[in-house]
Amino acid sequence: MLISVITVTLNCSATILRCLESVNRQDWPEIEHLIIDGGSTDGTTELIRNSSNRVATLISEPDRGIYDAINKGISLATGEIIGFLHADDVFDGSKTLSTIARLFSSPEKGGELPDGCYGDLLFMGGTDHDREVRTWKSTPFNPKNVRWGWTPPHPSIFLRKEVYRELGGFDPSFSIAGDYDFQLRLMLHPGIRLIYIPQVITRMNHGGASTGGVRNLLTKSLEDLRALRMNGIRHPWVVLLAKILRKLPQFLARS
Repeated sequence: MLISVITVTLNCSATILRCLESVNRQDWPEIEHLIIDGGSTDGTTELIRNSSNRVATLISEPDRGIYDAINKGISLATGEIIGFLHADDVFDGSKTLSTIARLFSSPEKGGELPDGCYGDLLFMGGTDHDREVRTWKSTPFNPKNVRWGWTPPHPSIFLRKEVYRELGGFDPSFSIAGDYDFQLRLMLHPGIRLIYIPQVITRMNHGGASTGGVRNLLTKSLEDLRALRMNGIRHPWVVLLAKILRKLPQFLARS
């Protein structure tokens, strides 16, 4: 089972080698790593080309933002399963992708294979990205919870490629909340089968586009509202407030 891992980059020379090494360490042999670069000028692509890695595709050209780049990666991916690893993130361990591959090969209780899976997320801080600053522990999937502000952590989501064929990709008109818009379409899709893996999948650098600063928080909230309205969610302000409140326990110390 081939797993496609898509990484979007733009001037990520400070962190890209950590990301590449995280993929290199995976014990699952069937991995297709795609790097979609937006035209870096800081040596990012040179570092990728000169490193020992499992990159199958590297393209570097201007794009219309992160979600346009992600859509390029999805269109180029040939794996049965597609997931994402941001340029400043790493998988939690060397067996992450083998765990995911086994899950997609195991039928659910009803005898059907899952359409996707997700797990937990750690936000990392500090100079060397080695300090745990926030934990996003998810829960089993229930589509009713979406209307109460629930979502799984997007960096931990892996889906079958046909899900993207059916739902479409990410809306590039969003600058920050395109992942939330896609998640709403995904989780509200009738009959979708998503499985929760109760373990950390990804260690994410805290302070990215969706977590860095008051201005980004305001932009994210306004875009979240637009996504909620576009997807027909009633009382979007209430859902947005619930979504924000759900994140407060994430800042408690990891047990």
